[in-house]
Amino acid sequence: MALIEAATRMCRNGGQLAAAAMSLRSPRKMYVVSHNRPVYVVHRLDNDDFMVVSDINAAMGLFPQELIQEKTREFQEKEAAFKAATALLDSDNASPDQFEALKSMHRKEKEALLESFRVAVYPLEGERLFACIESVLAEDSLSRRLSLTDFDGRPLTGIEPFITLLNPVQFRKDFQRSFYETHLSEIPERLNEILRFYQADTDHLLDFGFRSKQLRRRFGRTFGAMKRIVLIGTGSAYNMGRIAKPFIRSLLPEMDILLLRPGETEDLSREIVPEKDLVLLLSWSSTTADMVKTARQLLNLKVIMVGITEKTFADMALIAYKSGGVVPILSGEEVTVSGVKSTICMLFCLELFCTWLAAVKGRRIDAQWAMENLKYIPIVI
Repeated sequence: MALIEAATRMCRNGGQLAAAAMSLRSPRKMYVVSHNRPVYVVHRLDNDDFMVVSDINAAMGLFPQELIQEKTREFQEKEAAFKAATALLDSDNASPDQFEALKSMHRKEKEALLESFRVAVYPLEGERLFACIESVLAEDSLSRRLSLTDFDGRPLTGIEPFITLLNPVQFRKDFQRSFYETHLSEIPERLNEILRFYQADTDHLLDFGFRSKQLRRRFGRTFGAMKRIVLIGTGSAYNMGRIAKPFIRSLLPEMDILLLRPGETEDLSREIVPEKDLVLLLSWSSTTADMVKTARQLLNLKVIMVGITEKTFADMALIAYKSGGVVPILSGEEVTVSGVKSTICMLFCLELFCTWLAAVKGRRIDAQWAMENLKYIPIVI
């Protein structure tokens, strides 16, 4: 096939490739090629439609605008009702159990709304991957069939779909305000949302829901073998690492803190000690080529790494999932050229994660003090 031959030649000397195409000779087929560049085949489960995307959120295009608008209005009404109910409980000095019951009911209502946007996602992540989506007519009904192979036609039996719920609530710019002003005004609520997400139970410190068992296997139950934290990022993410260093050092004075840009050292194996180092990868998009390359190198060196990112299904994050895991920064989409809310959310999540580290390493009093200060930031802003 011409598409596979072209893709083979293009990636012969390395690099990344992701493309989708349709043939004039076979109009009922869509072809997808991928090499070291994740791409996703998304299947809408209730009507057999497929879509090929580089960002899973873009698969919202599988659903009609009427449904999206309807569910968005319902979602916003639920959010407004939840805030009003929370304020009422707060004024009545309600018990923690009452707040928790309200949050639980709110979560279930949101999940019920999102059920309309349930999809199956086939991640094409790796080398020399090929997909074909074919429309077939059987028994007077039209259906679509997906086949997955490598460039040589061998079936890919190891790619299993995962089920997820897309969120229809898209970013909206406030009327007569710039995107910068709108993003700026969002920051306090974003930080509060991060706190609610990672500390659903106020009786416990934090819960990031990632592969903490992987960290404990490497560094011990209380991370006693962990001697250094390595922060790696570019641009504004690098600057957030620089800002966070004094905070991390105050929480973990016995730890070395190293801040690097990808490519700053030619041979990572000489700089990183897998048995002693925890690497935190900072990238909003998870698609920066240097960060993706660094993540692959760390994976090959069997270094424990955690990605701190917004795009949890993009290149770098998918690699980090295979190691320590990923911390979503929950900033939402950003339209401005320079980072506004995204950088603040990344810094906030980085400091929350290091607060959790301090608690696990036995510095619980210091961690609790840090949490109280972090909770105060949205109020100050």
